[in-house]
Amino acid sequence: MPMPIMSSLLVLPLAAPFAFGVAAPGPDHSPSFDVTPSCRAAAEASGGHDRLEGCLASERGARDQLAKEWSQFPAASRSLCIRSASGGGEPTYTELLTCLEMDRDAKLAPADRKVGPAPIGTGLKPAVERARGH
Repeated sequence: MPMPIMSSLLVLPLAAPFAFGVAAPGPDHSPSFDVTPSCRAAAEASGGHDRLEGCLASERGARDQLAKEWSQFPAASRSLCIRSASGGGEPTYTELLTCLEMDRDAKLAPADRKVGPAPIGTGLKPAVERARGH
């Protein structure tokens, strides 16, 4: 007997991580990715074994940072970013960490942000004039 549509929709989010080769994390554990295919493709595109080793080292660093900070990110952000990192091909820890950090930073209250309007007189025109020697 076919599964009702509503039941199918409830199962899909649970099955999605496995469809992309991602081990589903527990609430306190970051996911486990196989980043070798992604690093290998990046190395082939940019030329060389040294690039592969550098990519793998960078991914290990991102994985270690995720492991330390995982529980500090809200569950909704973790779920969103796992789907995002896994949706475009081979997932990477760097993509996941970047997504989580951007999501966190976007939710900061404006008073918490260090970005603000530039002081008067520091716009583009004075910079261009200095570059031209005026």
